[in-house]
Amino acid sequence: MANRFGEQIGQGAYGPVYRGGLTLAGTYENGQPTPVYLKALTNGTSANLQADFRREANVMAELRHPNVLSLLGVSMQQAP
Repeated sequence: MANRFGEQIGQGAYGPVYRGGLTLAGTYENGQPTPVYLKALTNGTSANLQADFRREANVMAELRHPNVLSLLGVSMQQAP
């Protein structure tokens, strides 16, 4: 699970994009969490944008290209 949100590195169509670290067993590089990016939906996002976000995640899950980051997972939890 990506358990660490780092600095905000951008703003996407759905909300902010952050650096993060993935700390699942077997995902460490040189003893460090694997660097990842985390996309977050802005609070109050419409149902249509939420559906678009899910569709984008489905496409990214299938996409394999050396110049595109791989999708490792999606969490649809609400912020506490």
